[in-house]
Amino acid sequence: MQLALSACDHKCLWLVYAVRYTNCANHSRLQGNAVRNHIGAAANPLQKVAMSEPIARHAPIVIIGSGPAGYTAAIYAARAMRKPMLIAGLQPGGQLTITTDVENYPGFADVIQGPWLMEQMRAQAKHVGTELVDDIIVKAELDKRPFRLTGDSGQVYLADSVIIATGAQAKW
Repeated sequence: MQLALSACDHKCLWLVYAVRYTNCANHSRLQGNAVRNHIGAAANPLQKVAMSEPIARHAPIVIIGSGPAGYTAAIYAARAMRKPMLIAGLQPGGQLTITTDVENYPGFADVIQGPWLMEQMRAQAKHVGTELVDDIIVKAELDKRPFRLTGDSGQVYLADSVIIATGAQAKW
């Protein structure tokens, strides 16, 4: 099935998803073939059809959160050829994006900058094959498989496994 948006001279939009329909008030006055020809509908165009929900995106592993734990999980999952999807969340990069001097990160003898470290982790996760998504998960249905996650954008994500790496929030 194809998903497409169309527009008419009346500046209305309608979604074409298997069954085509229009919500333009001017078209409701047209009858029969005039409407069919205008919108190209195979079914009765005056019949009210509900919009379909967005097509769900599936990944074997979905990681919620883009701090150090989320990116580390994504890097290891991608290196294991599991095709992970990382959903960034409310603060992409996590708390380290607002931390200037990081003195206790393993592997760095000198002080490093938090935003720089998160840029490097993001680049590595992407380089090894992680799909990066900018969205915020607002609902998680974990009672049956595949797990169903809904983003703030309305997008639905399906996953065989979910890693929740949402981290912490500073209380200053």
